[in-house]
Amino acid sequence: MKKKNRSVPPLEEEGGEALSFEELALLRKEGAQHREEEAPAPYDTSDRAHLRRYMKRNPLLAGAVIVILTALVALLIFGVVMLINYLVNRPNTADFTFTLGEEKPYTVPYEDSVRDGVLYVDLRSLASFSDLTVSGSSARMQFTAHGNTYLRFEQKSEVAVINGDRVEMRVKEYRGEKTVPAKAYLTDTTCWVPYEFLVQTISEGLLFRLDSEKNTITVKRVYNVYNGDLENKEAADILFSSSSLTPLPSLTEQPEYEYSYAIDVSAYLDSITSEYLLLANKQNPLGATFSPTVVDLTCATDGERQRLQVDAANALSAMMLEMKQAGVDDIYVTSSYRSYSYQENLYNKYVSDHMTQDGMSREEAEAAASAYSARPGESEHQTGLCLDFTTDSIGGAVAEVFEDTEAFEWLSQNAYKFGFILRYPKDKVAITQYDYEPWHYRFVGREAATEIYFGSLCLEEYLSGTT
Repeated sequence: MKKKNRSVPPLEEEGGEALSFEELALLRKEGAQHREEEAPAPYDTSDRAHLRRYMKRNPLLAGAVIVILTALVALLIFGVVMLINYLVNRPNTADFTFTLGEEKPYTVPYEDSVRDGVLYVDLRSLASFSDLTVSGSSARMQFTAHGNTYLRFEQKSEVAVINGDRVEMRVKEYRGEKTVPAKAYLTDTTCWVPYEFLVQTISEGLLFRLDSEKNTITVKRVYNVYNGDLENKEAADILFSSSSLTPLPSLTEQPEYEYSYAIDVSAYLDSITSEYLLLANKQNPLGATFSPTVVDLTCATDGERQRLQVDAANALSAMMLEMKQAGVDDIYVTSSYRSYSYQENLYNKYVSDHMTQDGMSREEAEAAASAYSARPGESEHQTGLCLDFTTDSIGGAVAEVFEDTEAFEWLSQNAYKFGFILRYPKDKVAITQYDYEPWHYRFVGREAATEIYFGSLCLEEYLSGTT
């Protein structure tokens, strides 16, 4: 049986023609989309949705959280910027490298070189390189240069002495602009002083170069070259000067230290007030090459040629004139400057005399001679700053009997006014390690001589700060 074709009659629009199949399909599709749009959205149960809905319900808390998070981010960014800036601009705290002329460079720890923000150098380490003479100890130390200019420091003091002028050590901080007071730090083997202050006070003879980026300091000697002869160049004299600094008031011109003279000492005053604190003893030998500039004495002598350094000679002339004015005529100089070779011959003679006359061994003879005579290089006479007195009343002897003379009585009360001290007092033998010598006087300058006299000190005690 034949099946009949069945067809769905097309829908008719009201009052119009029936819709085609294509139009009917499109209409159904649009209806489905409309139903989907009107259907409620599915409920979001994610953590983010929960947080969003919580913040909508608590707007103040949400605002506070946003502010805090923003501040933390800003702080983090600031910290990163500061860290980068520090890493780029941080100071170099590496150890310092010192180079002295052509010598091999050596290293100094940063904490020794930079103290309280100030750059320091050890002047003792420069002494031999720059031909400075060192005297003193951990309490007071002096550096004497050519022309007998000198620089003196005291332990943890902010004041230094330059050729008799007291000056305050004020310098700029290392890598800074702030000016601060600085101290000296002394031990028996070191003398740490502000680098900037040292550069200011050395007026001639040395050149300093500081590289603050690499922490290096180079010191070079200045040389004099004559007629282009580089092979025979001579090291220029090193001089200390306070001309760029303002001196402080003197502390020594106190009422108890008033100086009165019978003669006019104005022509001699510069020499009398100069200072010479060079220490020469068994612990501080001068060596065979030390040779000061000396001049002939014009005062009374034993007829032999006697010489001293110029300031000591001038001060002595003034003192001898003062003694004569006081009626003390019986005194003259019997010994003064002695060279290393002279002292060597003299000491060996004393040793030989003990061996031949007293039957001593060489060791015993040297021990006996050393109680009253210096070994070569250890003699104060080599400094050109000391002399021995005698009188006709004791037959020109150099002996303890000199203490019974009128001259010794006057010297005991007045020598300090002219810068002289009794070098080896009777009650200081254990310190000086030499027998009492009432005839032996040493020139140190009026300021030091005054303090030594009124303090009842010997030179070793004065330089060490012992009272």
